Amino acid sequence: MRWIPELSLQWLHGWSLLSLYLAVMFIQPLFYPNRKQVMTRLMTHPRDTGRVRKIMPITMFFYYLMLLLTLFFPVVKNHGLLIPGLSIFACFMILYALAVHAFATTPLDEPVVKGPYRISRNPIHFFSWVAYFGIGMAVGSWEIILINAVTAIGIHIGTLAEERFCLDKYGEAYAQYMKRAPRYCLFF
Repeated sequence: MRWIPELSLQWLHGWSLLSLYLAVMFIQPLFYPNRKQVMTRLMTHPRDTGRVRKIMPITMFFYYLMLLLTLFFPVVKNHGLLIPGLSIFACFMILYALAVHAFATTPLDEPVVKGPYRISRNPIHFFSWVAYFGIGMAVGSWEIILINAVTAIGIHIGTLAEERFCLDKYGEAYAQYMKRAPRYCLFF
């Protein structure tokens, strides 16, 4: 791991991992017959005032900074975190894709409770965060890992607002679901 490496854009860099990440995030939903509704549902965020409105622009700044930095970080072949990082990235991107599938195939008037949503109320956020942690490990970048952690804190604040939105929209069905599934994964 290193701080502030020499940045360049070459074939074996973080951009190759970033491309896979963005493909699952933005291209996979396009393969569903109801793709317009899926993309709308994925991109719809609850209207919230207060700290969410203040925090989300800052969070998104750090998120886009993380994506931009990833383009230029080389994948370092001779450090001990490459294989664990790539393994974490691959596993959690598969789980992320399964979560998007569950999200896309659930009727709009029902809360998503199948697939990875059985073990997490927010698997898309959680799996995305862990997958990006894997990218940070694979490219050996403390910057990406730290920016990812800052982004996760901001996303958590947004997640709290999303859960209030889901309670209002789905009522008792979502309240019962909240009792069965943890917010992020397994135990928290």
